[in-house]
Amino acid sequence: EAFEIEGEAETLRDRAELPDAPVSGELFATRLPWVLGVLGVWAPVYPYAWRAANDSGFDTIFVHSKVREIGRNWIVAGEGVEGYFVRRVPRIVAPNIKPIVWAVTAATLLPRYPLRDRFREWGLDIPRLAAHFGVSQIVLARRLAEVRGTPYAIATPTKTLRNGLGLTSAQVSQIVLRKDRRFEIIELTDSPAWVVWPKDW
Repeated sequence: EAFEIEGEAETLRDRAELPDAPVSGELFATRLPWVLGVLGVWAPVYPYAWRAANDSGFDTIFVHSKVREIGRNWIVAGEGVEGYFVRRVPRIVAPNIKPIVWAVTAATLLPRYPLRDRFREWGLDIPRLAAHFGVSQIVLARRLAEVRGTPYAIATPTKTLRNGLGLTSAQVSQIVLRKDRRFEIIELTDSPAWVVWPKDW
């Protein structure tokens, strides 16, 4: 089954009766009809979060107490979105749905038009934008690139996490190291990473 990311996100925001303003991932999840609540728990091992359905089919989302607030917003929202897809298409195997879940979660927490409005007002102030929407700077940068239709890469000191520039990881690393003026190179302040995209795009 094909999924239209923006449409699915809009459906979920409607189901949760969200305002146009940014909301936390936890508020979003707890307003979904199939989610009973969110509980912070300590566990000796990860995963960071998981869902458990009761006999009536409603989910409780458990999230590891060590996860900091920004990560908690993202993870809890993702569990709520995954619950939506599992109910809609029960035959989906969990690993196969993850890329769709993360894309829809980003589109839900970072709606296209409010994000564009803040970008026009604040420009490429990634830390400010990320704090405003309550997500990590990597999530914000990826979503902003998608909304702008901009090819991009995310580089760390050891590897390239995402590469849509048609370049090798080594080439992306050289762009960052040499501060290549053909590219916007934005150093993130909440993780050791850089976002790279063409200046003239």
